[in-house]
Amino acid sequence: MAVSYVLRRRVIGSLMAPLLVAGCVATQPEQTGETTQRLDRSLMEAASSSELHRDHATALTYYRTLYRRDPSDVSVVIGLSRNLRRLSRANEANAVVQRALKDNEKNANLLAELGKIQLAMGEPLRAVQTLSTADSLGGGRWDVQGALAVAYDRIQMFDQAQRAYQRALELSPENTYVLNNMALSLALMGDLDKAIAQLEQAAALPESTVQMRQNLALLYAVKGDLAAAERLVRRDLPRQVADENMTYYQRIASAGSGARSGADGSHALAEVLGRPVAVQSESSDATVVAQAVPGPAASATSGEGTGSGTAVSAPTQATPAATGQAAPVQAVTVAMATKTDKPMKPEPAASDAAKAMTDKPASAPSAEPLAK
Repeated sequence: MAVSYVLRRRVIGSLMAPLLVAGCVATQPEQTGETTQRLDRSLMEAASSSELHRDHATALTYYRTLYRRDPSDVSVVIGLSRNLRRLSRANEANAVVQRALKDNEKNANLLAELGKIQLAMGEPLRAVQTLSTADSLGGGRWDVQGALAVAYDRIQMFDQAQRAYQRALELSPENTYVLNNMALSLALMGDLDKAIAQLEQAAALPESTVQMRQNLALLYAVKGDLAAAERLVRRDLPRQVADENMTYYQRIASAGSGARSGADGSHALAEVLGRPVAVQSESSDATVVAQAVPGPAASATSGEGTGSGTAVSAPTQATPAATGQAAPVQAVTVAMATKTDKPMKPEPAASDAAKAMTDKPASAPSAEPLAK
């Protein structure tokens, strides 16, 4: 009896062992899936944190890893593209998004990102078409309207640009980037007083940046109000840079004293302001577009221009740039533009004053966009 009992125990044990092993194997895929999800979440959080601190190179590294793990994830594709744009690598961003669009040709988010890439690549006409399609597929995004407005500004369709800015503000009231870009658009239209009023509103908001305030200083200088311009310049910039900017602004005010109205004034203002460019907002996951005009030469250590705790670098010649970390500071904005984006040539200035304003010193403001 005892032998029989022992044999039965051994037989039962031998039968159960494979079942236990099988049970362990069966749980491995589930555990692996949970581990993968946790890793992906950690990588996404790290990427988002890096973007929040304007460390786009590090964010790009995380997004590349996520992209290699799952190239079909649209949010990862857009994050990868967004950071490539911010690092002035719009061509690479374009390749990534175009690849994703092959399987998602009607995806509004991908099309919105493509439109911003086209702005960065200096293709405003294509951007208008792409962003309009994105808006029709998934309306209600202020950043799409803001990007569309910048595209219209690029091709000097200012009335359409103003309507798009208005729609963006309806979707996102008191948005500093939209207000800034809308003000610069008004300035390019020749409505300097309204542009200043609009930019004063943006500069008074808690979210305003150094670049926005220096855009306002530039407009004050164009108007001839050097005292107001100097208050803003001295507030944000180191003494030497502030002195250089004020020297330039004094030249602007002196040269433009007889040409601030009518056709001559419009041409002169266009010469000083250049044309809109797009840059990027870091305030949320959504990419926004804005435009910029000549801004201050500077290396202010406010941390608001190119990165947390990073000096705002001095602008060079007036050419649009992306939201790169070392890009010259000037006008502010929110979308993306790259150094390959050729500025539109304004009509020839109709006065000697306008010509004098374009004779800028090396440290004078130029039309570089900035990243928030």
